[in-house]
Formats: sequence, C-alpha cells, structure tokens
Amino acid sequence: MLRDARLLEAGALFEGGPWQRAKQLCQAAETFQRRLWPCWFAMSAPPLQARPVDALLWHAMSAASGKLPRTTQAFKRILAKQTDKKI
Repeated sequence: MLRDARLLEAGALFEGGPWQRAKQLCQAAETFQRRLWPCWFAMSAPPLQARPVDALLWHAMSAASGKLPRTTQAFKRILAKQTDKKI
C-alpha cells in the first residue's frame, strides 16, 4: 500500500527504537494533519520547501484519501513491516 510505504520512509527519518520512532511519527502526523493538511490537501504535490517528513506525510495522506493512523500503536504496526522485510 502506497500510504504505508510513505509512512515507512517517514519513520526512517527518526532516531530510536521502533516505539520511539512510532511515537515521533505519530506526533509529526498529528501536527501535519492540524496545521499543514488543511492548506495543502488540494495541491498536486507538497511544496518544494516542505520538510522531508511533511512531504512524505502529504504523499501518505494523498494516497489514503486524507486518512492516517491515529495512535502510536498503529504507526508501530506499520513500521514493523520494515523489520519484517529485513528478516
């Protein structure tokens, strides 16, 4: 799923173990949804000056009709897919 692929990329931008990365990604997603998505949702691409994590969240939300997970646990499940692929 394209949404999850972009969230995996976004999660890789953060430091720490799986839970810490999921928590940081969840916080970034909440901020993005409140502050940036309302201004950016109609754009054909994220602004060039967007932070890498925000650009990836834009792609994830666009691929999922504006919906992202809401909990750290849900983000952790998605980020765990990356670990599963490495095994």
